[in-house]
Amino acid sequence: MQVAIIGAGPAGATAAYELKKQGKEVIVFEKDAVLGGRTQTYRSDTIQYDTGAGFFTNFYPTLQAYIEKLGLDRNVIPLERSVQLVAAQQVANYRFGSIASFWRLPFLNMFDKFKMMRHTAHLTLNRQHYDLADIEKLAQHDKYSIAEYSRKFMNEKIYQYCIRPGVEPFWYFSCEQVSSAMVTALQSRAADAKFFTFSNGMDVVCQSLLKDIQIFYNAPIEDIEITPQQKVAITLEQYNQRLLFDAVVLACPADAAWRIVQFLPPRHVTDFQRQFIREQQYASNIHATFMVNAADVKKIPAYLYPCGNFSPDVAAIVLHRKKHPQSAIIPADKELISIYLSHQGSQAILYLAEEMSYQKVWQLGRQFCPDLPALADPIFMAKRPNAIPLHKVGRFVKAAAFQEVQRAPIVFAGDYLNIATVEGAIRTGIRAAEILR
Repeated sequence: MQVAIIGAGPAGATAAYELKKQGKEVIVFEKDAVLGGRTQTYRSDTIQYDTGAGFFTNFYPTLQAYIEKLGLDRNVIPLERSVQLVAAQQVANYRFGSIASFWRLPFLNMFDKFKMMRHTAHLTLNRQHYDLADIEKLAQHDKYSIAEYSRKFMNEKIYQYCIRPGVEPFWYFSCEQVSSAMVTALQSRAADAKFFTFSNGMDVVCQSLLKDIQIFYNAPIEDIEITPQQKVAITLEQYNQRLLFDAVVLACPADAAWRIVQFLPPRHVTDFQRQFIREQQYASNIHATFMVNAADVKKIPAYLYPCGNFSPDVAAIVLHRKKHPQSAIIPADKELISIYLSHQGSQAILYLAEEMSYQKVWQLGRQFCPDLPALADPIFMAKRPNAIPLHKVGRFVKAAAFQEVQRAPIVFAGDYLNIATVEGAIRTGIRAAEILR
């Protein structure tokens, strides 16, 4: 059996790996010049750092299993867990997983803290019912938005100063829009949460999964054809080739999947699948990285996240050397600073020219953190109009139903069918391979 995989991110790489283990002939098509999807790592002669997903946690069991299977354990490094929460007129230091640190937060009174701790303890004791990347479990808790859930079971201050800073800096979308299923799973693991990355870049997982598998780079696929013999035909105009396959895994974002399958008949892609794919919306993100003198930022912590009842343009600021000395390659006397913009902040800059974009992002960064130096050297900017799928209320229920109706020869994978994490994407790749077994 010959299978085409469209997309060389975590979902596509996992599907390719598992299908090859089954004895299938696999070819991967990647629109970019490098693999990794949103786990791509920037590399030059003197600099290396992650441009997309920059960490994983101790509650990503499927990823952990692959790390051990692929021999990547030696590359895993722990990340700093201390952050600075920035409100409009106040800042506070907080350490993830530390009760003492939580108890010192100035934004909440004693009643708020007891209420937050009691609810977190309840979720922790019942964590077997929650899983950040189990689509069936997520569907069971897909009833409220994060904002509605927080206000119903906790209160407004807890929502603004604890819940939002635990979600929006990482996913860029507003908690007013998306399902509480993800926050219940996150909160059930908050007490012992730990964060890790790879010393040689997050894309090392995709590299290892795709070892010895043929990949066509710079090969965007705009459509596929089902032949009268029920083969999947893919035409590569830039390579002057037309290839035939028994099946295809579309491990690409929903908008790309829609362009590929929109004209296929219902017997291959059902009306429900077509509607689900078409209705997916995404949060935009700009991730711009700058280099500064390390001495100029020695007082700034590794992470800065906004909190409070306002709508920031900056989702997060990260200092790479401070989160772990081996998490990036940086000249000895320098520091890399990444500024991540929220959907709102990104929308205003997405289509500006490069030089103006860097100026605007650094300006926003300095407004958020006035201690940043006046000047910085731009290194790389990732502009992603469709960065993170919006996990709207009811979406997990539909995604679970979508997985149940998947059939060969056209199978879908990607984080829009689960949750926008490496763990979620990997599980959809496994599911795709199981369908084609």
